[in-house]
Amino acid sequence: MNDLPRDRIDDELHRRLGALAPSDDDTNSVLAALRPRMTSARRRRRVAIAAGSAMTAAALVGAIATLSGDPFSTKVDTLPPATRPDVAPTVPSVTANTTTTTGSRPVASTSTADTTADTTTSEPVTSTTGDTGTTGAPVSVTQTCSSTGGTVTVRWDGTTLVLQSAAPAGGYSVAGQDLDPDRVRVEFAPEDGTRYEVEARGAGAIVECDVNTKG
Repeated sequence: MNDLPRDRIDDELHRRLGALAPSDDDTNSVLAALRPRMTSARRRRRVAIAAGSAMTAAALVGAIATLSGDPFSTKVDTLPPATRPDVAPTVPSVTANTTTTTGSRPVASTSTADTTADTTTSEPVTSTTGDTGTTGAPVSVTQTCSSTGGTVTVRWDGTTLVLQSAAPAGGYSVAGQDLDPDRVRVEFAPEDGTRYEVEARGAGAIVECDVNTKG
């Protein structure tokens, strides 16, 4: 500016321009009124950016799935092999059982033989339970030998004969026992009369029973 004094027109212009300019208080109030709008505008802008990113990602995944098939499919082919065109049907094999006959008596092959030994002399009645086994299998036989004087039950494992019980009949009692690894003898005696000696013997895969009487 120059050092020349201002004329009346300049002063009047300065006064009017000063009247048009807002005060500091007016500026702060306007800024405070605009601040909520600016905050809301920022929030809407963030939401729009997030939505746009999500739509872009979904479109990208859809394009990949269209080009490479459905990578998330877990469908399993449940068609049985007989109905699938790429699998030939399987024909089950049939094996015929053959029975060889000699003369008029048929002979059939067996894989397991169950043997029950009933040995009687005067009047024994015996019963056998357990597995007499196949070749090479362990023997496990429970045998009961019966007589008029009582019954004897033994257990045979192929090497050792074990006495499990000796039950005298009515009017009889156990008069004696003789226990060996492969033979058991039990004598039943009444108060007066015939005595009965029951003998059990282990033989191979079976147990043999004998009953002897003593006057």
